[in-house]
Amino acid sequence: MPPQVGFYQIAKLMVIPFVCLVEAFAYKRVFSRPVMASIATVCVGVAVVTVSSVSVNFMGLNVALLSIVAAGSQQLLCGYMQRTSGMSSTEMLLYTAWPMGFSLLTIGPFLDYVVTGGRWVTAYPYVYAVNATIAATCCLAVGVNVSQFMCLGRFSAVAYQVRGVCEGGGSGCD
Repeated sequence: MPPQVGFYQIAKLMVIPFVCLVEAFAYKRVFSRPVMASIATVCVGVAVVTVSSVSVNFMGLNVALLSIVAAGSQQLLCGYMQRTSGMSSTEMLLYTAWPMGFSLLTIGPFLDYVVTGGRWVTAYPYVYAVNATIAATCCLAVGVNVSQFMCLGRFSAVAYQVRGVCEGGGSGCD
């Protein structure tokens, strides 16, 4: 595993403490001592692994911090919106699909251009296997979003994060 990917995977565990901090300060949620001890253990574990086993560079650190804040904020916001408006997971997906799709269509090609070293998305050879893979990943993304909204509508963002980690999916926001 390349060092940047390893650090990113380790850093995703920090979404749980981030969500807990936001819920504690913004929503005045009080966590039990066992939960606090578990969160402290996660933080210490991430620190130990980061210092001893993973190399960190400036860009990787910034991407990891941005992903922690973005994933945690998105999960808190979606859960809050579902609870306050009484929307089901499919209704939530309906309302969020258009802004997400628009942002991907407007920002995505430029990010791809930068990441691929100056190659536009239109320059890629779209053969049947590529198109099938794109279609399959789009279907899987819809499934992931529906299941995420189902979980966030019923449970807290902290419970959602713990579930994701226990299933081996990192932060559950993959």
